[in-house]
Amino acid sequence: VEATLETMCDYLRTEKAFVARFNNGDINLTQQVGELAFSEDDLQNEIEFLRELATSAERVAGRSAFQSWEGYQLVPLYSKRTSNNTATGIIGLLGIFLSQNPTDIIDDDEDTTLLYTLVQRAEQSLDDMLLQDEIFASLEGLLPQFHMTHAAVLMKLNIKWVIKCYVPSICQKVKKPMDWCVRHYGIIGAVQVSLAVVY
Repeated sequence: VEATLETMCDYLRTEKAFVARFNNGDINLTQQVGELAFSEDDLQNEIEFLRELATSAERVAGRSAFQSWEGYQLVPLYSKRTSNNTATGIIGLLGIFLSQNPTDIIDDDEDTTLLYTLVQRAEQSLDDMLLQDEIFASLEGLLPQFHMTHAAVLMKLNIKWVIKCYVPSICQKVKKPMDWCVRHYGIIGAVQVSLAVVY
């Protein structure tokens, strides 16, 4: 993302740009070039307006119009994945420090195509970051299940081992069948009685 922003700044002859990411009810500053005149808290305070600005941007042939905000030109960034967690598909914003719309500065079709190629590159990078976060979150969600499954397997193995090693000694002592001993003493009781028998 940083390299894309730097290229865009060089291309448009400006020194400041940023990418911000919508994250449920929050907005996070993902990357920036240059010293921005606002903080992430400022973005958070403006989140409803920024979200509305992003959703209202005119979109033609996969290209969204740039819109002005606080001396920056903003363009919404979209996810190309159908599994993204936003209803509109908007995952963030790209902002360039310019007083006028960059498409007005560059009126050549090739230059406009290059500009939107850079926007799409930033879009793809941000979407890849989101996908990576989703994968990590899924893996973290599986860890407790793995630990529980692992613990359950160990418990089953331990119970089988207890029955195999200790219950026969109880059965010998009380002269009863194995199933009666397990029902009567339970597994914990079996261990206690067996240790008493053995030691």
